[in-house]
Amino acid sequence: MKFKRKIIPDSNYSPNFITKKRLHEDEIDFDQLRSYRLNRVKKELAKRDIGACILFDPVNIRYALDSVNMSIFNMHNLDRYCFIPVNGPVILFEYFNCEHLSKHLKLINEIRPGISWDYFLMEIKLKSKLINGLMKSSI
Repeated sequence: MKFKRKIIPDSNYSPNFITKKRLHEDEIDFDQLRSYRLNRVKKELAKRDIGACILFDPVNIRYALDSVNMSIFNMHNLDRYCFIPVNGPVILFEYFNCEHLSKHLKLINEIRPGISWDYFLMEIKLKSKLINGLMKSSI
């Protein structure tokens, strides 16, 4: 028996095992839940007079955007992250060919290919150029 899961609406994912409908899942407005979480992040940024943040931790990304992709792997790599300005577009930097995992999330304005933030893989000048470009686009 298979159930249509409300949490991932347009997914082509078909598990090889039986999925169970979660208790009270139909009663949850996931769009409202996601908006509430992202707005809490933006309010805290505004309260502390911070223009934007870049989240690397997969738990923080999941909380703010409800976007998941290889969470355990991402705890050790700085290749997947998101940019959240107080005012402006929310940008998710995702692994190549993984954009489809978050395309159903309405709060993400843009999905770009991620660039590694590892010290040995990315020059400091390139990092600062990327951050400056993001900040200018959110003004």
